[in-house]
Amino acid sequence: MRIAFYFIHRETLGEFQRAWSIAQRLSCNHDVLFINAGTEFIPMQTSAHLSVMHLPHPFADKNTLRYGTRQATTPEVVRIRAQQLQKSIAAFAPDLFITTSFPFMFAESMYELLPSIQHAKQQGARIIASTGYPMATMLKPQLFKLYDEVWMHCPKELDATYLAREYPDDLCIKMCDTLEQEGKLVYTNYILPDESRIEQQPEQDFLFISRGSGVLGEKLVAEGTNAAKKLNVPYKVVHGITEKNQTNTQHSVAYLDQATFTKTLLQSRWSLSMAGYGTAVQLLYTKKSKSILMPKPARIDTEQYYRAHMLQELLGSVVLEEETLDVNAIAAAMHNAPEKPAKTISEDWFTGLDVVEKQVKSWLYA
Repeated sequence: MRIAFYFIHRETLGEFQRAWSIAQRLSCNHDVLFINAGTEFIPMQTSAHLSVMHLPHPFADKNTLRYGTRQATTPEVVRIRAQQLQKSIAAFAPDLFITTSFPFMFAESMYELLPSIQHAKQQGARIIASTGYPMATMLKPQLFKLYDEVWMHCPKELDATYLAREYPDDLCIKMCDTLEQEGKLVYTNYILPDESRIEQQPEQDFLFISRGSGVLGEKLVAEGTNAAKKLNVPYKVVHGITEKNQTNTQHSVAYLDQATFTKTLLQSRWSLSMAGYGTAVQLLYTKKSKSILMPKPARIDTEQYYRAHMLQELLGSVVLEEETLDVNAIAAAMHNAPEKPAKTISEDWFTGLDVVEKQVKSWLYA
């Protein structure tokens, strides 16, 4: 089977790793074309069955995708990108065309994507939307009529349930219900990169700080490092994939691959982070009960807010509000963090890659 994968990133580690991990796993048995519609921000290791194509004139990068801001794109750039994408899709002739995040967000992608989606669909390809968690579309819901399935890479009993509990009238819940009634919604469980499945590491006495995007992430790092200094505790801050000149130092670890992140998280005694998808999956998988979370405020991001409280219930994580986050609050959280998870963490929650692989295989022999 030939699989095309359209990916456009924001300033997040988890979003890239989720998409790239799926592409890598599917390339074990299929030919995969990974179309990077954003900036080239990390080396991508290709193989005999996994190729990468970068669309020209990227207009979505860490400097233009902060809290919904968008850089204006010229009609000429849109035309060039649309033609290049359509030419690549026509030449590759995919049996399966996967788009990440779109049509949930990234309205600017619509003009370059729709011609290629329609062409692929006319040639008999299945069209799949891939997203990590429940979200409401920022575009026209009618776009989902072009899609055969929507892959939501989380366990239904976790994210959808906790979101409905926190925000019962949220548009995300209504959209998920509609897609499920239409038979299009597939909950795959969490996408855990294969390289993250490493052995338990001896715990060391340090605080691991994993920042998120935007100014709140910068505040998290500043207050976290000051708290560690106040307690005379070593600390390490992970560099994001979009940061240049990454090097490992006494107080930092360069994000070079997912295994580096998982290993450092396992070694740490405490974890301080926001509540992004990738970090949350890692916290659950490593059963990191001594985790301190500062989600984006609900007025900005309901996704991180519900997820933080989900981890609080499952792991015993300490959740701090952005308004009250300071050195003393972090120090107290480190002192009060529980030794063991509050509830049993199921291994079945992390089978997303296996579920995706089986889903594709079922179509191959349908």
